[in-house]
Amino acid sequence: MSCVRKTEETYVVVSLQRGKALYVSMPIPFLTHMVETFLTYARLRGLVEACEKRALNEGHHIIEDVAIALGRALDQLIGDRNRVARLGWVAMPMDDAITLAADLGGRPH
Repeated sequence: MSCVRKTEETYVVVSLQRGKALYVSMPIPFLTHMVETFLTYARLRGLVEACEKRALNEGHHIIEDVAIALGRALDQLIGDRNRVARLGWVAMPMDDAITLAADLGGRPH
């Protein structure tokens, strides 16, 4: 599944599949590392590429647009939410942090 996000500040391409190989390229090294780590633990492969159209050197536009595009591609990959367990959670230690996720069933709260 894929998503392309074009704004005045950024251009982001995300293409995801289940698997192991991935390519991540962004102007913020820590964001690149975090996306690579996330995709590796999620057992996803694909491409996540982002670039700044205007050199604002703030970083928040890249981070925001990568998150939006990655979320949309993941939403497409999950597909029919009826196939997802209504009650689920995971606590995943990653490097020096812990990630928590709960209830991907599509309920609003």
